[in-house]
Amino acid sequence: MLSGYAMVITVLLSARIPPLERALGQDRLIAWHRRLGSWGLYLLSAHAVLITVGYARAAKTGILAEISSLLWTYSGILSATVGSALLLAAGVTSYRRARSRMTYETWWAVHLYTYLGLGLSFVHQVDTGAPFVGHPLARAWWTSLWVGALVVVLAFRVGLPLWRSVRHDLRVAQVSPAGPNTWSIKLSGRHLERLPTAGGQFMMWRFLRRELWWQAHPYSLSAAPRAGHLRITVAELGDHSTALSRLAPVPGWRSRAPTGSSPLTPGSPETSCSSAPAWARPPSAPSSTTCPGTPTSSSCCEAGTPKASLTWTSSSAWSANATACCTR
Repeated sequence: MLSGYAMVITVLLSARIPPLERALGQDRLIAWHRRLGSWGLYLLSAHAVLITVGYARAAKTGILAEISSLLWTYSGILSATVGSALLLAAGVTSYRRARSRMTYETWWAVHLYTYLGLGLSFVHQVDTGAPFVGHPLARAWWTSLWVGALVVVLAFRVGLPLWRSVRHDLRVAQVSPAGPNTWSIKLSGRHLERLPTAGGQFMMWRFLRRELWWQAHPYSLSAAPRAGHLRITVAELGDHSTALSRLAPVPGWRSRAPTGSSPLTPGSPETSCSSAPAWARPPSAPSSTTCPGTPTSSSCCEAGTPKASLTWTSSSAWSANATACCTR
């Protein structure tokens, strides 16, 4: 039970809930997410080991024989085992030493299996969990808790970004070199000047291109939104950022933005920026970045117009979600 509660809270901490982000800040929520997630896995592992050993001693059988009996006799144990393996894989790959040995894309893909792991584990909990067998009210409460968490995740991580993407119609307008191995991507959209953002804050960007649409990366705003435009500046530090130099003629999709604060003073030049926080940076990314100078040349989308939209929360630590695409 404690592990189940810990998992639900861990997921909600990273669900990008606007009121929480305004009150506490995305950096703090992600830090809590990482700490609580570890304890959830510790409790999950202890549960599996203690149940197996206890049942083996009660039945006076060996550990391996008891594992086989649990897997093939008890309802939901097999799915729970697969789910636990997926959760442990996501947890192990998030430790700093393991994380530093893989690309951001690999880590992110493994982390996505957390949702599948939780779903598989849930079946075991309600089917064979002692608090729920023969207790319909407890089962209904537990089911509503998990379904509610799923609804919150879908609403704020998928629904809200998509709605604001349509509302603001954010489009990739220009991709231009801004220095050695550095690119500036200018985006246009509706009412962008109303966004509570400033140069130096960052967003998690997702571009609709065959090899890019499934992953999101943090890039800083190098120009505050004004007159229907905003700009991000990207250094080639990995496969994703390098691919953005070829973005102009190709569809790109959506971006989501956690926190960042290094805002421009109103009326100041567009020369301020800050890097994404440590949790959001790929291992090879530097701890800080410096904004490049004014682009010397530009290359616009060859055909069509790009589009996108944002969702955000405003405070000293804000969160944003945006969508960007360049259509043919």
